[in-house]
Amino acid sequence: MGKKATGSGISATVTGTTITWTGAGRTVSFDVAAVEPQWANLRPMTQAAILNGFRVAGDRMTALERDPITKQSATTADKIERVARRVAGWVAGEWTLARGATGPRTVPENLVIRAMIRALAGINNAEDVERVLGLQVKAGKAPDRATALQLWAKSKQVAAAILAIEAEIAAERVAGIDDADAELAAIMALADGGEDDEDGDDEPRGDEALV
Repeated sequence: MGKKATGSGISATVTGTTITWTGAGRTVSFDVAAVEPQWANLRPMTQAAILNGFRVAGDRMTALERDPITKQSATTADKIERVARRVAGWVAGEWTLARGATGPRTVPENLVIRAMIRALAGINNAEDVERVLGLQVKAGKAPDRATALQLWAKSKQVAAAILAIEAEIAAERVAGIDDADAELAAIMALADGGEDDEDGDDEPRGDEALV
């Protein structure tokens, strides 16, 4: 993968398993494989999806328009600092930003369930997830099912799976757009051919009509 500009004065580059953001004379790097012990066992498509998911998550940190404290317009230095804080959290095993950094993110329920099934050994279907959530609430580790789900969403393995699934969904959407464009082009080509027939250009003339 090559360099990609984020549109905020910061560029993102993916080399191997390392994502590097550069801006305001500063460089922030994150090696995805270093925080995922099972990296070598993942399928290439899954690896690519996870890498893209982390890159997109880092790029989102550069979308800061104003400093949340001073309310002044955010500089490129502010934005790269925000990326650095996010990366430091990933390295420390903190998979979501603290409240107030971007606001707490509530991950959609179905996405968390899919990620748990993908990431956790012994969790093979939605029924397994519900059983675990019930036990979690019963043991007092979460006040309710919804909170239990969000706790799982913050865990290392499930958070990585969420990023991978989101990247896969985004890739499917792009593929769908490409397919739609090709289909539209084919339909328009057929329409152009039909218009030529209506103009009479292909009508047989004279003796050709008797053949």
